Amino acid sequence: MKTGYKEMLRNRLPDYVDLALKWCKVKELWINHVYDSQINIYADKQERYNATRIALGLSSKERIFKFEDSIDWVWISEEEKERLKPAIGWINFFKAIFPYIENKWKVNLSLGKTEQEFIDELSSGYLKTVNDSVKNKLAVFITNYLKK
Repeated sequence: MKTGYKEMLRNRLPDYVDLALKWCKVKELWINHVYDSQINIYADKQERYNATRIALGLSSKERIFKFEDSIDWVWISEEEKERLKPAIGWINFFKAIFPYIENKWKVNLSLGKTEQEFIDELSSGYLKTVNDSVKNKLAVFITNYLKK
């Protein structure tokens, strides 16, 4: 098992954020940016630990994860901004619907429904507002995420 601050960032993200960052293919970019700009700047182990918890929204003072605040927008490149900005919308989207999707997945499993039935339900239900060109691909992606 890997340990360290990057692993803590990787493994303790809220599920809806993890899903959105993976969907946008920017999870490693985000981890490296947060680590380099907010954690690796400290020499003291306790300060690094505290900075990691703050970035994840796990500190005793602030218990909310704020993706936009975890990025130092002034110091990242334009290319990184272009890659990370779409993740904001997907994070907000998944924050609103992921608990319902996850519950639907568990209910479908208990009822013995197939993955394809779940994908079809997602496409016609929770993902009905998503562009048709990505709807099915996203439904399959979510299903594979939930199977983990």
